[in-house]
Amino acid sequence: IMEVIDLDLLKTVLSDPSPRVVAAAVSLVEKRSELREDTEIESQLIAIAKGGERSMSAVAVGVLADRSLDSPDIAALVLDLAEDGSSGLVSSLVTGLRGVAWWHIEGFADRLVTTADDGLVARLLRGERSDEVVPIRNAILSDPTKSSVLRARIIEDLIGRRVDETTIEIVNILSESDDEALSAISRSLLSEDGSFN
Repeated sequence: IMEVIDLDLLKTVLSDPSPRVVAAAVSLVEKRSELREDTEIESQLIAIAKGGERSMSAVAVGVLADRSLDSPDIAALVLDLAEDGSSGLVSSLVTGLRGVAWWHIEGFADRLVTTADDGLVARLLRGERSDEVVPIRNAILSDPTKSSVLRARIIEDLIGRRVDETTIEIVNILSESDDEALSAISRSLLSEDGSFN
């Protein structure tokens, strides 16, 4: 049985000076997605995500992230936070963006390819099979300024899966890399039988 939530009380609690009270309110909104439909609550969550205590900010981002395609304010927040490498924030962003066509968030694909935190990039790409993500993955794999660890993690995720031919071409080049781990994982992917192509 769902309890009826007094929205005015919730809005008051979201702006309470006590971080514990605010955290409890954010947690409630996280569990009850219908509460996010209120634009004032959404605005309060955005403010918490931008300026709240770090762990509370991360939870608020996770609550909001799945609305990035519908709200320019939330999309801008996700873009701004894509470079923050804190594990809590990365986890919240990834959780919030799972099941959402995050590659359609304006500017997000470019941010992932250029300046986003490696942990966020690896976790978002892990298991993502949309054909629309192939150019993002390929751009990262082709970029010699990206860390070898990130590129190896991306390649490792492709093992045992159908891999786009353009990606295989890039991996073939990486199999010749001076970086031993990157070349080894690339060769491992290439050595699989042709069933994934």
